[in-house]
Amino acid sequence: METLRTYFSYENDIDNVSELFENLSRQLKVIHANNMVVPNINSDETYLGESMAFRTVKAGEDFQAKKRQNIISFSKLMIGTYLSLKSGFKDFSNVDDSWFLDNFDTIFQTINEENFDKDYFYSVLKEGKDYYYSDYLDRKRQSESLEGKSNIQGYRKVLRTAGSELYQELDDEIEIKEKNANIKITFNPLLIGISLAIITILLIMLALVN
Repeated sequence: METLRTYFSYENDIDNVSELFENLSRQLKVIHANNMVVPNINSDETYLGESMAFRTVKAGEDFQAKKRQNIISFSKLMIGTYLSLKSGFKDFSNVDDSWFLDNFDTIFQTINEENFDKDYFYSVLKEGKDYYYSDYLDRKRQSESLEGKSNIQGYRKVLRTAGSELYQELDDEIEIKEKNANIKITFNPLLIGISLAIITILLIMLALVN
């Protein structure tokens, strides 16, 4: 079995971090859903590619407090991975919470990876929310999906409006052409009749002269 530490001893691809910790977060959520906690969340006791990612779990007295500590330790482990991976992996799970709180701005300035979700860590460490990383990502995707649908509906509305204007212009043009055609149909027989009358009068006059 490969631990988080051994994995990152040869792997330094930042792009994998978010997906890897999302899967671990889902397992942690299942453990908590069964009223169990993880005694120690660190890189030496967290396994990858296993049905049970954490080495030991147990029923915890004072469950809510230990659940909270699990989420905090998990968040610190993840932040530490982002902080140290490029220079050599280090485990930050046991660093005092106060260090993260005191250095929040510096940490966020140091980590500029696109998939580093600052809002999540701020809500867990600074605002004290018991928020699973996997839940955060699920809600973020749902929000982006709804926003995308809203944009599509907006585009459709614009297209419908533009289409209506186009059809109105075509209707107006067709109506004008039909009116012109009716005018031609009305006047053409009249012109023919007038022409015939003039010709008839001229013929009569010529006959009288002769």
